[in-house]
Amino acid sequence: MTVSGSYFGPEQGTSTITFAKQGGGRTEPTVNSWSDTAIEVVVPDDAVSGNVLVNVQGYDSNGYYFGVTLPPPNLTGAGRLY
Repeated sequence: MTVSGSYFGPEQGTSTITFAKQGGGRTEPTVNSWSDTAIEVVVPDDAVSGNVLVNVQGYDSNGYYFGVTLPPPNLTGAGRLY
């Protein structure tokens, strides 16, 4: 996914992007590219709905809500119980 904004810096350096994680923690994605106005990432498997934050030079961005939609359950068979 691509996160758009401004003042991210021309390269990642020590800056981070994080997603909400179950239990109130944060999780970092794999960053594919970073520019001053866009960050392309792979959403972590353990991400949950909540704010995405970008931290540049020790300053957190405003939070931007990102909703995680889980796929519905998928039945692959059913058997009779005796």
